[in-house]
Amino acid sequence: MKKYVKHDWHNQWIIENIFSYSSYHEAADAYRRIFSIDISSSALKKHCTYTLQIRKPRDKNYRHITKEQAEWLKDVYPKVGVLETQKMWNDRYNDDLSATCIKQIARRIGCVVSNEVAIANKLNAAHKEGSKRSLRRIGDTRMECGRMVMKAEDGNWKSAGRCVWEKANGKIPKGYAIVALDGDTTNVRLDNLEMVPLTYIGKLQRNNFFSSNPEITRTGIIWCDLDTVLVSSIREDGNGKTVQTKTKTAGGVSE
Repeated sequence: MKKYVKHDWHNQWIIENIFSYSSYHEAADAYRRIFSIDISSSALKKHCTYTLQIRKPRDKNYRHITKEQAEWLKDVYPKVGVLETQKMWNDRYNDDLSATCIKQIARRIGCVVSNEVAIANKLNAAHKEGSKRSLRRIGDTRMECGRMVMKAEDGNWKSAGRCVWEKANGKIPKGYAIVALDGDTTNVRLDNLEMVPLTYIGKLQRNNFFSSNPEITRTGIIWCDLDTVLVSSIREDGNGKTVQTKTKTAGGVSE
């Protein structure tokens, strides 16, 4: 870039005059006429952006602001967000700036809205518009692939039944699942949920124990307990002797 901008007064001219031209192309033409230095518009743009750290306006929303206005914006914008800042700015300076213009000025001087303000603004906007895309809080539910899921404390969406069970009874052991006794996965009341080993799911389905009647499903789980205990406790080793084993039932009690 030194072959284009050789002296300090070249930089001074760019700083003082770059904003008076509507495009970098016009500014480069003027630079070539005044200093007899062949410079392209792209080279001038790179020099302004990376060397001089100035950016030429691209649209009508670009505004020059004073140092006092910049300090006020840095203090107010992160606390209240763009919409409130727009109202306060127009009242304070008797101006008529749009929210987009305020946002561009704030971005230019390094202002960022805090996370709390950003979330509150999104919630307010969603509430006003009646949008269903409002931010979900922990404990909120939604339907996903025919089943109800709930936003867990870690921020992930999990089965609503698992979330309700874990909140009341602790973490579910590996190899276990939660079933709805009445067959309705959207009914996540604690008294309608039961923890069973994963191996019970196939047995319950094969024997048609899943029912809209919770008592039938509960009876099927007890049958699975008895079947598992009988099968695992009566075995013969290679010498024809009976081997007694202990097996965990659905309730987690060793038999």
